[in-house]
Parts: sequence; C-alpha cells; structure tokens
Amino acid sequence: MDFKKMEQEVEKMKKVNEIFQLCMEINGFEDRQRSITGSKPTVFFDFSGHVAGLAIRVFETGWEKEKEQERAFQIYLYNFFQELEGFEEEAVKYEEQIKTELDNCIQYLVMYSNK
Repeated sequence: MDFKKMEQEVEKMKKVNEIFQLCMEINGFEDRQRSITGSKPTVFFDFSGHVAGLAIRVFETGWEKEKEQERAFQIYLYNFFQELEGFEEEAVKYEEQIKTELDNCIQYLVMYSNK
C-alpha cells in the first residue's frame, strides 16, 4: 500500500470513529425505544465488512417498531477505482465523494449529540 493510500485509509478510519462516537453519545447505553425514552433521537450504526459499507439510520424522535427513519446515510468506504489502471482521476473524485459523505453524516449527527 502506498503512503498516500494509507493516509486516506487513516483519515477515513478517523471519520468513521467520530461517527461511531457521536452515535454512542446520542444513544448512550440505555434502551432507546420511544416508549421508554420519549422523543429522544435514536441512531443505528451498521458496518458491513464484506463490502466496507457504513449505514447510519437516524430516528429523530425516537425508534418505534415499523417506523421509518427520518435520515439515512449509506457510505461505501472502499475506493475500487484505486485498484484499476487508467482510472486515477475517478479514484480521486470518488475519494472526495467518500470524504464529503462522511463529513455530511458527522455534521448531521452533531445536531443531535447534545439533545
């Protein structure tokens, strides 16, 4: 792995870690069902290792059975363009897209981290 790619991986790991920390700050270590916590927000954090996919689902007024989330983020962290010759420009663009999506998720979760 070259140094630039390693740097990008570390940056993504830091952002994913920040997202996880925000999720834990929002949820705490208690049951977060609306029937128990009222209208406190509830966040689901799912990582699918087989596709390097991060799924964040936000229930702004609490989780209830059969209720749809108000906001969802689906971010694939693996930049497959980096493995292909002749796709350097696409690799750079996709890496920027990943960073933007991670940053958008962080900004959104920060709104709920102090509620």
